[in-house]
Amino acid sequence: MRRLACLTLAFAACTRPEAPPAPAVSAAPPPAQVVATSSSAVAYRLSFPAPTTHFVEVEATVPTPGRAELLLMMPVWTPGSYLIREYARHLERLEAFAPDGARLVVRKVSKNRWAVVTGGASQVNLRYRVYARAAAVQGSYVDPDYAVLVGAATFLQDFGAPDAPYEVTVVRPEAYTELAAALPRTEAGALVAPSYDALIDAPLVLGPLRRRAFEVMGTAHEVVSVGGAGFWPDDEAAAAAAKVVQAARALWGPLDCERYLFLNVINGEGGGLEHRCSTLMMTDRFGARTPDALRRWLGLVAHEYFHANNGKRLRPITLGPFDYEAENYTEGLWFVEGFTSYYDDLLVRRAGLMTDAQYLTALSKQIERLETTPGRLEQPLARASFDAWIEFYRPDESSRNTTVSYYTKGAVVGFVLDAAIRADTGGRKSLDDLMRLAAQRFSGAQGYTDEALLALFEEVGGPEVGALARRLVQTTAPVPYDAALEYLGLRFAADPDAPKAGASDEAKVEAERKRAFIGVMTRLESGRLVISEVVAGGPAEQAGLQVGDELLGLDGIRIGQDLTSAAQRYTPGDQVRVDYARRGRMRQLSTTIGARPRSQYKLELHPAARGTAEARRQAWLAATPP
Repeated sequence: MRRLACLTLAFAACTRPEAPPAPAVSAAPPPAQVVATSSSAVAYRLSFPAPTTHFVEVEATVPTPGRAELLLMMPVWTPGSYLIREYARHLERLEAFAPDGARLVVRKVSKNRWAVVTGGASQVNLRYRVYARAAAVQGSYVDPDYAVLVGAATFLQDFGAPDAPYEVTVVRPEAYTELAAALPRTEAGALVAPSYDALIDAPLVLGPLRRRAFEVMGTAHEVVSVGGAGFWPDDEAAAAAAKVVQAARALWGPLDCERYLFLNVINGEGGGLEHRCSTLMMTDRFGARTPDALRRWLGLVAHEYFHANNGKRLRPITLGPFDYEAENYTEGLWFVEGFTSYYDDLLVRRAGLMTDAQYLTALSKQIERLETTPGRLEQPLARASFDAWIEFYRPDESSRNTTVSYYTKGAVVGFVLDAAIRADTGGRKSLDDLMRLAAQRFSGAQGYTDEALLALFEEVGGPEVGALARRLVQTTAPVPYDAALEYLGLRFAADPDAPKAGASDEAKVEAERKRAFIGVMTRLESGRLVISEVVAGGPAEQAGLQVGDELLGLDGIRIGQDLTSAAQRYTPGDQVRVDYARRGRMRQLSTTIGARPRSQYKLELHPAARGTAEARRQAWLAATPP
């Protein structure tokens, strides 16, 4: 900082200049008391005076009898998405008032906590606003057309009354014609939550909503869509979703919700987040316009709905009651997320909305994704689950080489263990039975430990299945496919690009050229071909190429923007000079062209498998209630 010298003249004093006057701020009147039906309830009022600014205005009345201080907290994450998101950064202008309108002192005591000196007041009236422009299922979004409010990003918790009930009144602008949330309502229309956990577990969607209802096993279900009017096939999508729900309930039995909501926000984004009696999903207006697109959306429906049991009711012991201010660690996300990923497409198949061939194609992609990820040999599933907080949502250029997805590998392990249980019990038991047993034993407040969950595999499938489960979850041992494929009458198809038997030497060379690769992923940056990822153990890594290097040419011939075509001028094993630039300096190195692994994970029916194997396969793909 540059400092100004103070020159003193005779008889003149050197004084610090006066600070300019602060701009005048018109003080808004204190918030009105938000009246709850219960004297112990924390009452909230939400309003949207200017949706174009993306703010939700929040007022609250918090009972504070006999308390000198009110301690408030905003979560740093939301259950179901294992990343610290720091929701407090979007909270602004927090003020507190006594019932008579007197302003109370508010101190921020940590990044997401505030203390209010009550002055002996029996209640404190709060006012703040939240900036909401996160078009994602983990955050809130407000604009003139619709609003999505995620509880963790909206509501402060009274730390002094952790068991207090909550009531929420919503003042809707004219454009927000309806409100949907999986919470009961008072006669006056306020949403009621028996606890802060329940409040956080029920996102709100407001706007011109389109509702399609159906009932399964005594529970009302609704697909509630906003956006995409005229493009989204409401009736067809809801009818298909109803079949997926029926398939899920056939596995689990009745759902203990009075009503379950699929909150379907059609905004061009993607993803879903599970809640106890609802799910918040995002998709594109064309996300169900073709059969393939509809199946993908139904896979999301199945995944999030399966979580209503696996993840919400049946859960690791460390995932509830939640600590909303810190990471909640578990080694069990391979089960919560991975096994749910195994069942999502399987439920679509069991619902009759996917053919056997389509399901096998989807499963093949999961297997290929796993087997072409070098990190599978570095990180066990249990560790991938534990480290989700620092790795899964924060991938970098090295992630594929050092980590494995608990979604992808968990799904593949689910498939292999399902087949193993069926084989070792002579078809009397399956992974379905293990899921039901786990739900019966661990659902509710108790949860399960990692050891108790792994022990179920031996209990249901026998010692060999138990040992296999531990090996696949706790080590980086390769996934064994042969037994599963044999039991279900499947095999991996031959690589369609491999030269056929009796092919000419020219055809063989051409087939090998198609496999030529250097071992990098690239991206275009202002017309420059830049390395974005280096494959572990590949030619580029061995030669010393790095992420960020700009690829210029091979043997003096310019690459352009298509590295694949340039590499296929060579045959695996050929030596090549790579011209590249690193931090602006031109460089060269030599490497050996490698061979891309053959595509060998496409599942198909084994032509020799008939009779018993076919019956086993159908028992797997078209399971009936127990």
